[in-house]
Amino acid sequence: MPFKRQRSFLVLSKEDRMKLKKIESSRTQPHAKVIRAKILLAYSKDEPINAISKRLNINRPRIERCVDKALSGGVDMALSEFHRPGRPPIIKAEDKTWVINLACTKPKELGYSHEVWTISLLSQHVKKNALSSNHPALERAGKSTIHNILQEMPIRPHKISYYLERKDPQFEEKMAQVLVLYKKVQLVREKESGGQSNRKWSVISYDEKPGIQAIENIAPDLPPVGGRYPTISRDREYKRHGTVSLLAGID
Repeated sequence: MPFKRQRSFLVLSKEDRMKLKKIESSRTQPHAKVIRAKILLAYSKDEPINAISKRLNINRPRIERCVDKALSGGVDMALSEFHRPGRPPIIKAEDKTWVINLACTKPKELGYSHEVWTISLLSQHVKKNALSSNHPALERAGKSTIHNILQEMPIRPHKISYYLERKDPQFEEKMAQVLVLYKKVQLVREKESGGQSNRKWSVISYDEKPGIQAIENIAPDLPPVGGRYPTISRDREYKRHGTVSLLAGID
């Protein structure tokens, strides 16, 4: 007596069948998605699950899950990968907040001689103080764990970026004077271009760059050599001629 199929037949529309065949022959689609497309096409042709399993070299439960999803929710649901909750995270949000707070604190404030944190130093401090700070999940946290926590923000406590602090209390007033002058010059230029100005004065833009080192090469530069020296080579030794200041005034 032939074996009777327990599951319903999978009837594919013309559009679904074309879509599955396109995925089946694709070289850019994820491998798991290609396998699902092959399963659905084979099952829709009334091929037994055991035969599909043997031909595609995959286990029977995987085929059954794919077919059941297609029968209950359609082809698109069978091709998709649902997010699985998995095991709840061991390192909680408050643990990560503690690590971020440490990273935003200078090491010298905690008794270290370092000016900035390194991932290794921060990891050692976290493991040493995790229990006493009521964060037991971080007692065995390695450098990669600390790095991943910092990347979520992101925080880079081992790097320094520079900023310019405003120390002149009259900065806003001086800035306004300069901008007003620039605007006046712009209006004068616009009148001149239209032949409406008879000005008898000039506007000079002046700037300076002091303290430029005047140095002279004592040996000629060497050109690049294919396969050996990809750049121009310059002798490290040079002759000093003091410093110069560059002053420029442009009308």
